[in-house]
Amino acid sequence: APDVGRPILFVHGICGDAKSGWSDTGIASNVISSVSNGAHGSLYTDPTLYALYYDGNTVRLWPSGEDFYSSSTSAAARFFAINFYNAGAFGAPGSASIDAAKVAEVSILNKADELARVIQAITQLTKVKDVLVVAHSMGGLVTRAYLQGLASPYVAFCKDSDGYKSCSPGATRYASNLAGLVTLDTPHSGAIAANYVPPVEGVAEFVFPIAGL
Repeated sequence: APDVGRPILFVHGICGDAKSGWSDTGIASNVISSVSNGAHGSLYTDPTLYALYYDGNTVRLWPSGEDFYSSSTSAAARFFAINFYNAGAFGAPGSASIDAAKVAEVSILNKADELARVIQAITQLTKVKDVLVVAHSMGGLVTRAYLQGLASPYVAFCKDSDGYKSCSPGATRYASNLAGLVTLDTPHSGAIAANYVPPVEGVAEFVFPIAGL
């Protein structure tokens, strides 16, 4: 076993957020309880779930909006959840309101850059070189995009309508900072619904229809 506990990061799915996807469902609390009371529980002394987001400039705590790098978050923190971002989708600092439909407009490639920034912040705080990711649905596709070197920063939103000429897929390189990935209901082989539902710009390009259907 490692001499310190690896951080665990929860990544939500499309039209979700850290609260509805992980806290309200009880999934995060069950994982935290299991890990904290398990054989290596002594490596996980802080049971707090910290929600983070990257706003294009820095990683912040949600919902306070406090800069994560200058916050008083303890280096013993080990449980985190990401909220994907879109300008105008978040309420004022302190507000728990997120316009999930607006967030869904952002490409998976841009979301992968947000994920990379949050993971970097977590490893910098905890001094642990890699994290464990638990991802739901689209969150698994976002994590895959990062792993496969397709993440693109907020220079411009990636758009399939122009063949991704508006952005730079792969500009954010994979930093070998994932120790493991668990995906829940992620459509790795495509989704039947993609044959019939009008695509959401920047999202459906990674939800390929199943051939022959």
